[in-house]
Formats: sequence, C-alpha cells, structure tokens
Amino acid sequence: MELLATLRLLWARRRAVAIGAILAVAVAALLAKGGGPAGTVGAASGSVMLDTPESQLITVQPKGSETLPTRTLLFADTMARDDVRAEVARVAGIAPADLDILPPTARQEAPVSTPLVDQASDIAASTRAPNVVNVYADGLTPMVTIDARAADKATALALVNAATKTLTGMLDKVSPGQPSRFSADVVTAPHSKVVITASRRPVLAAIAALMVFLAWIGAILVGSGLARWLRGGVARPA
Repeated sequence: MELLATLRLLWARRRAVAIGAILAVAVAALLAKGGGPAGTVGAASGSVMLDTPESQLITVQPKGSETLPTRTLLFADTMARDDVRAEVARVAGIAPADLDILPPTARQEAPVSTPLVDQASDIAASTRAPNVVNVYADGLTPMVTIDARAADKATALALVNAATKTLTGMLDKVSPGQPSRFSADVVTAPHSKVVITASRRPVLAAIAALMVFLAWIGAILVGSGLARWLRGGVARPA
C-alpha cells in the first residue's frame, strides 16, 4: 500500500519527476564529456621452461626433475626483488620507479590458456604503475609465463625480453660455468599487440546520474510530506 501511495504521489508530481530526470541526464552528460574514446595499452607475453642439466626432452625422469616445478615457483618469486626489478628496468630502458613486477604469489594460479587481451586487462587491474610485469608459475609445471603491460607494445615487448634475459642471467649466477646448472629455454617467443581498454567514465556517469535522480525523488517525497504536515494533514502531538 505504501508503494502504491508513493507511486500515486510521484505521478501527481510527474512534472517535478521529469525535471529530476532531465537533471540526472545533464549530470551524466557533463561527467561523460571529455572522457574520450577507449584508450589503448601495449601488451606482450612470452614463456620459458626451466630444464634439468640432462634435458627432460631427452632423458626420462632426469635427476632433479621431481623438484623442478617447486624450484621454478620459488625462482619465479625472486623476480619481485628490488634488485631484479631494477635490472629488468635497466635492460628495458625505463626508470625502476616506473616498473612493478608481480610474482606468482600475487595470484593463485597461472592463466596459461588466457588470451593476451584478457591477461592485459587483469594486469591493468593489478597495479597503478605505468609499466607492469606479471610473472606466473603454478608450482605444478616448470613453466614461467611473463606478461607485460606498458604505454605501447614496443615497451611491453622490451619488458618481456628484459625479464626473460634477467631470469636466464639469474640461473647463470647460481652455478656459473658448471654443466650441472639448470637452464631456461624459451617456449613461446615474446609477442606483443595493442589492446583497447574500455573507459570507465560512462559507467561512473551513469552511477552519478542514478544517485542524483534518487536524491531528487527523495526530496520530492520529503517535501510533499512536509507540505502535508504544514497544512495540517498530519496530526500534531498535543
């Protein structure tokens, strides 16, 4: 009954409701104006596989293969160290302060089968840094997937190449010159593309318009109740 009475009241004041709707549309148009078309970012991706001294591709269950996935996960996590991040930035030709590296522990699973465009969207939501490298490893396979997001695809590709080079260099430092060291083999050559990112301004404008309209409706209802009270339509306490 209260809902029906409210709807009747709003219908009786439909001109005021219409004014509120026009105001809400104006607010939405004002907020959305200048938002421009959807933006673009550069995205790149590549993957490497850590291998045992006696390659798994040649030898069945070579020494160290049973612990290789765990070693891969732990090793991939070291990519987030400040000194490693600085090295990746140096090789890619950007300032270390403009780069974030997110290790496998920053997420729960590696999106190995996720298309590059979706990966770029996930990366964009992970950090506010202008350049981001995501390092994925699942602890079940010796695979390391490296994704990058930057202002353009050339920079994103440079970041993936720099991260891959740094990762390989770290393996060399573990046991330099020794034939027993682990190796990193490129599985998927780094590739890049331009990704279109949707602007959020229209969504924010729609939310703001809805809030304005609801506030306007609330003001109409409160104003109508106050007017009835002033006219004596509401019983006053003795």
